[in-house]
Amino acid sequence: MASHEDSGEEWSDYESTEDVGSRIDNLESRLDELERDAPASGGDGCLPTGYGLGATLAMILSWQSNHAVLWAVLHGFLSWAYVIYYLIVNWGAVKLT
Repeated sequence: MASHEDSGEEWSDYESTEDVGSRIDNLESRLDELERDAPASGGDGCLPTGYGLGATLAMILSWQSNHAVLWAVLHGFLSWAYVIYYLIVNWGAVKLT
């Protein structure tokens, strides 16, 4: 019998190719079921773009103003609400281009 290169085990200790093929088919069908049952997301499975962009922008603006991590995290949760507030309060200092 041929022996396995790394461990010296006999190939007969492994499953036959038919068993492996049927297990692969089973896994593929289960993955298809999971993909069908998964909720639809915006894009490729990432967070929706509006939320991610708003939170990131809010945290950057907060850090620029306060240099405090806790404020940046709080403003990140507030997301677009903080961005709009920041624009209103700092309208003269905001450069839009």
